[in-house]
Amino acid sequence: MKKIIIISFVLIFIGNKRLYSQISFLGFDKSQCFKNENIDYTYQNLTCSHTSYFRIYKKGTLVYESASCSTLESNSVDSMIFISESTGFIINSGMEGYSVLKTTDSARTWIPIGGGTRTFLGLFLINANTGYLITTWDSPKAVYIDRISDIEHAFLTTTKDSIKDTIIKDTIFGNPFCKIDTLSFKIKNGIDTLQYKIVLNIKDLPTQVPILNRSFDIFPNPVSDFMNINVTGLNKSETKIEMYNSSGMLIRIFDTLNKTRFYVGDLKTGIYIIELFDNDKRLISKIIKE
Repeated sequence: MKKIIIISFVLIFIGNKRLYSQISFLGFDKSQCFKNENIDYTYQNLTCSHTSYFRIYKKGTLVYESASCSTLESNSVDSMIFISESTGFIINSGMEGYSVLKTTDSARTWIPIGGGTRTFLGLFLINANTGYLITTWDSPKAVYIDRISDIEHAFLTTTKDSIKDTIIKDTIFGNPFCKIDTLSFKIKNGIDTLQYKIVLNIKDLPTQVPILNRSFDIFPNPVSDFMNINVTGLNKSETKIEMYNSSGMLIRIFDTLNKTRFYVGDLKTGIYIIELFDNDKRLISKIIKE
């Protein structure tokens, strides 16, 4: 009788170990084709009693500070990549998950271009406009694939409890850093090794690339309860406004058809990014919530 009990316990333990085993990222099938040019750039993560934030330096001179000890949003830099003197990317971790931020003005301004969940697995940059962020949640076999892009970022898929390989078709704009038509990576969960393949449909860049780092009027700034957005000259039926927190996570979408005044009094104190889309325009502004 004791032997039967012991055997049963061992079987249950093995089953639970497989059920709750952690996902391991086995890597992409291709190496990055760009040269990391961040020799002049460094970052510093700072911690206060209740929050964290970061600073970016160029040749030792401070050029960007994400927040301060007075804010409640916590975020920090996990890694930083520069593909030229002016253009770079940050992998940013916050309370709600991972995000990717991009600069095109030598680190003075950082714009969120996509995000994922709380556990980082991998990031692959296809070109200067597009990449893929791979993250996972606490649940085994839950893999999240996000297209990060300053043209059109999108959540591609979540695969949970998958027992077979996954193929995803996706359209990107602009030529890759190197010749590539598919991107594959492997995940190991327990005894299972699964392959994910992203099949790329590559299109030319739009004739008019969305405008980054061009601001529009938001007042008052800092704001306590209501913010006003100047949409003069824009087609209100075509305009969309998105709001991101300092970690790059999308937290709100505003309808501009019949109003230009929006309530933000329920948000935490901190820095937020406002993106305004109007036809082929993409305008960026930053606001401080008191």
